[in-house]
Amino acid sequence: MTASDYNLCIKLDNFCRQKMQDMFGWAALRNLGPTEVMSDEVLKRIASCARCNKIASLEDVQREVPKWQRARELSQEILVILQSHYLLTNLYATTPLRQRPSNLPAPANSTADVAATVRKVVTCSACKQHGHTRELQCIYVYRGLFT
Repeated sequence: MTASDYNLCIKLDNFCRQKMQDMFGWAALRNLGPTEVMSDEVLKRIASCARCNKIASLEDVQREVPKWQRARELSQEILVILQSHYLLTNLYATTPLRQRPSNLPAPANSTADVAATVRKVVTCSACKQHGHTRELQCIYVYRGLFT
């Protein structure tokens, strides 16, 4: 866990404490803690998904943390906190693929493709039959014909 991940967990925990106090009062926060708003399991899941850039929208929060009952209410505020720590972009959509120039000739050595598809036939060292390599799989060894 990096320092940025640790800071994110602290910010999420502070957010949960503030929301718990706003929604239920200071006494509930003192007696129950912030787990009524967001459990530690949900907090860790959000932090790990944010680290991997899995959360970029409200739907992503609801999909990645289905156990969290307050996902619809608080996911917009969670996204604001995540944006302050991680770049929330879809890397697959923003990174263009490198295109091959169309004026290049086809590879002249096409035998490499054929050689890659031909498989070597395996033989057993005990019975010299094709299809298996271990003596434990050999029928003749089990029957006692070879020692």
